[in-house]
This record gives sequence, C-alpha cells and structure tokens, in this order.
Amino acid sequence: MTPPNPPQKHHYVPAFYLKGWTDELGKIHEFTQPRSSLIYVRHVKPEATGHLHRLYTLEDTPEELAQVMEEKFFKPLDTMASETLSWMRRHGRRSGWDSSARQVWSHFLLSMLVRAPEDIDIFRPNFREEFGNVTASEEEAYQHVRDKDDPLTYEEYARSRSTGFKERSMFRVYTGLIANESLAKKMSDMHWRVFDLPSHAPTLLSSDRPIIWTPLGSSQGHLALPLSPRQLFVIARTTELIQRIEDVNASQLAKEINRQIVGAAARYVYDVDASRKEFIQKHFGTRPQIRLLAQIAAGGSLFFSS
Repeated sequence: MTPPNPPQKHHYVPAFYLKGWTDELGKIHEFTQPRSSLIYVRHVKPEATGHLHRLYTLEDTPEELAQVMEEKFFKPLDTMASETLSWMRRHGRRSGWDSSARQVWSHFLLSMLVRAPEDIDIFRPNFREEFGNVTASEEEAYQHVRDKDDPLTYEEYARSRSTGFKERSMFRVYTGLIANESLAKKMSDMHWRVFDLPSHAPTLLSSDRPIIWTPLGSSQGHLALPLSPRQLFVIARTTELIQRIEDVNASQLAKEINRQIVGAAARYVYDVDASRKEFIQKHFGTRPQIRLLAQIAAGGSLFFSS
C-alpha cells in the first residue's frame, strides 16, 4: 500500500544527488533551454527541479497501486544510495566500498541510465507492443495451466489483458532491469575510484544526464559521474585506465567532463552559481546521449559489449 497522499513530483534527478551543488542558501542554479537558444537560469531548491508530474505512475491502475514504482522502488533505492553518496563525498579518494555499498550504488547507477522521461516514453509503448509476442516456451507453459474458459492460446490471452495489467507487468520488467543482479555484479567487480579535483581546476557541473559511459565490456570501458563540484566517481574495466585518468591534467579533465555533461543535457544543467552561463549556452545539448532503453528496444544493448 502506498501512503494516502503520495508525492506527485517524481524525480528522475534525485534531490539528494543535486544537494552536492547547493550554495550557502541551500539552493542550486538551474540552467534550462526550453524553447529557443536562450538559456534561462533559476535559483531553486534541489527538490524543485529534475522532476515530472506522476512520471512513474502506472496507467489504468487503482491509485493505491499506481504509485508503487515511485514509492516502493525508487524511494527505497534512492534512500540507500544517498548513504553511499554521503560516504563518498566525505571520504573522497579514500572511499572504500563493501559488497553491500557496491551493490546499492551499482543499482542506483543503472537507475540513472533508464529513469528519465524519454526512457519511460521509449519503454512503455515498446513493452505494450511486445507484450503479445509469445515465444514457444511461453505458449507451452500456458497450455499446461489453461482453464477451459481461458482463451485458446497465450497470445490471445496476452493481447486481451487490460492496460492496467500490462502496466503492472511493465513495472516488473522495468524494475527488474534496474535490480538485475548480474549487471550490478559486473559493475561491482570493476575498478572504482573517486577523483578529488584540486582547487586550481575548474569545478564540475552536473545535468539531467550526468553519467558519461562507454561500453563496459571493452578494454576502455568506463563510467563517470560527478559527485560534487570537486569529486568525480569512475568505474573502469582496467587499472590501466584508472591510471590514465589519474595522469590527465586536472584542469583538462574537468573541462572535458563539463563539455560532455552539458552536451548531454536534455533539459537541465546545474551549478553552484551562474558564472558559467556562456559556457553552458555554447555546449547545451550538443552531444545528446543514445539512451540505454533505446538500444534495448532496437534489439540489443552496448552497455556490456566488447
């Protein structure tokens, strides 16, 4: 059961993550480019951005179940991930992770790759279209349990289901991707590092697409996420790649990370102040990400390919 008044703002950029960019007033600077090439800036609380009304609400479903994805899945995951993030922000390069922390953080990273509004827009219609495409094994299993009043085939049964039934099935598949233990273990088994940027380097920006990644199965596979203006979290396939990042000039590294983070932004970029508006204006949305769910919908994923 969900609370009697569940939140209607569903955050795809969690507020606990954005708090790393707050100023002395507890606010962040949000840069957006809504309808033109002009950049608009707002000074807001982290809770006031990076959300969409009822983004994860299940359609044609009783209200006590409609909010289950937000209340029973994302909220507990974000709560656990916030503890790991606080640890990394406190300890920086000296951060150590036990198996539980690695597991939680890996699942959170997976969630950040598939929880944006366009991800839901990709997944929902694709799932409904594929829902009635039945495999031979599924048909065989159905015939073993079919009652005499049920449709003759599993395909007929699947296609006759209500929108609410399909939505609940979608929830199980979608959350199963984020909760996938095999993917999380592969990420956990890689090399993790928090890089602390020196004071002479530019500070890091963030955005609504804050993760930079290349296929993790390749020798150069890595994933990077700014944790705060002066901390960068990296997962890498090899220790050699970690060392190569270590050897990069800190100012050059920060500038390149910022170009990629701002370039990938779909709607929002975040900073502690408004001083880099010109830089954000220049690079906003110039490197759009190919979303992980779009790759899966197209028949595969490059996430762990070699």
